[in-house]
Amino acid sequence: MMLKKIAAFSAAAMMLFTTVTASAENIKRNIVTGVRLNKPYLNINMQSSGGTDISNIKFALKNSKGEKVATFTGKNGELQVLDGTAVDLTGIHDVDSYKEKARYENRFLEPYYTGADYKSNYPSGKIEINGNKYYWEGDRGIDVGPDDELYLTYNDKSIFKIVDTMTVPANKIVIDVDKRFLQTENETDNCYFIPSESSQKCGITKDNRFIMYDHAGKRETISAGKGKYTIACSDVRGASYCYVSDHAVKYSKVRMKFNEAFPGLADNNLKITRQYDQSPDDFSVTYDLRGKMSTVLDSSLSYAVVSTLCYSGSVLTAFVPDSDGYVEFWVSDEAIAAEMSYSFSYFKMVDGSARFGLDGGSSIEADLPKTREKISVLMEFPESGYCVAALKPDKYTIVMEDKIDVRDYDISGNSFTVTDTRKMQTANVKVKKKSLILGDCDRNGIINVNDIIVLAAHVRGVRILKGRSIVAADVNGSNSINVADITAVAAHVKGKRLIPYKEV
Repeated sequence: MMLKKIAAFSAAAMMLFTTVTASAENIKRNIVTGVRLNKPYLNINMQSSGGTDISNIKFALKNSKGEKVATFTGKNGELQVLDGTAVDLTGIHDVDSYKEKARYENRFLEPYYTGADYKSNYPSGKIEINGNKYYWEGDRGIDVGPDDELYLTYNDKSIFKIVDTMTVPANKIVIDVDKRFLQTENETDNCYFIPSESSQKCGITKDNRFIMYDHAGKRETISAGKGKYTIACSDVRGASYCYVSDHAVKYSKVRMKFNEAFPGLADNNLKITRQYDQSPDDFSVTYDLRGKMSTVLDSSLSYAVVSTLCYSGSVLTAFVPDSDGYVEFWVSDEAIAAEMSYSFSYFKMVDGSARFGLDGGSSIEADLPKTREKISVLMEFPESGYCVAALKPDKYTIVMEDKIDVRDYDISGNSFTVTDTRKMQTANVKVKKKSLILGDCDRNGIINVNDIIVLAAHVRGVRILKGRSIVAADVNGSNSINVADITAVAAHVKGKRLIPYKEV
């Protein structure tokens, strides 16, 4: 079976979703993580006490600088958002109404979740949203609503069998050759590196190749300039690359059975049989991942070699499976993934004729143990009241905008701090009428000559009473303010006929 690598995406595809074909996944762990969609999210409930009518009172939501963020009228009026980042979510009480509102309020849907937090970036993992699978590149967030099904599947270092660790310094390539490489008697396999930019320099070139057999059992460090290098392994240049970093990177050495790490390539005995069509006869060659280069096939002295080289980041591993079929290879902690290049070479006598060739040159991604994580999107919906989302964490106050209303009403529960908890935060604001004595038109707490003057000015149209002062001035309860009310107040001041004490 020929196993083809899914090519890495170009720079032009960065920060985009790209659909990939689903394949068998080596999932070892399933977990669920709850993520709250709510940004700083304020539910404002305006409550009145004692039958107070607040339907016409204008309110403003102000931040700690005294700037207006939003305004609204009464208990169930229209909310107007004045801040450039905040969003009106008033009237959203379930998923369906959220979806309808979100069409027009995309600011609330700005990315809130980053796949990189869970190492689901290409090539170490992928994202599944509503059944569609994607490789994810870049560090942009993921737009997800409360009705979306979101899964992350990623290579999970926490469940690897790790036998060693190391830190590779900046501008270095490390090649780790298994000591069992000697048993293959393969003295020809080699590699060198081709820079992607002319400014890059590397200690291993075509004219100065690294021969694996000569370094069996050793871990060699080679200087190289930052950047991408094509790996040429035994003169095969496939889509194989190493990436030299300009900073130190941690690596983990993973131990796995070869057939679990690279399934479908070899049989249970770690042998690979390939069929060849060379006129006049077809023939097959069997390659042994643990075998010697020199062997006897069909009573003819021949050789059959499968060359393998595993790489991750700037570390290459030349491994040979042990007697139990296990291999060990290095994996970068920054991109938890590894790939293996492989190629075949052979010499065989067939009916007295020599058959030989270099075949293949492909690569396969290591099937590292994975975690499948379901992201459970949580969002609270208020049952009533005003809702302002995407608020900046700050101290806020709700105030009455009209100074007459400020004089007439008391407001409580109107100061609070909004934090970025992603939990819905509720402000229960209470408004009630201030105490007012019938006949106290100027609202100084007593009935005196000044109240007669205030009443007379109102009746003559010189200075009109405002707010609840009109209620105090209607002494006789006629629902209008006229000369009769002036007479009643004057009689009270002179002590001739007192106005019954009454709070209105």
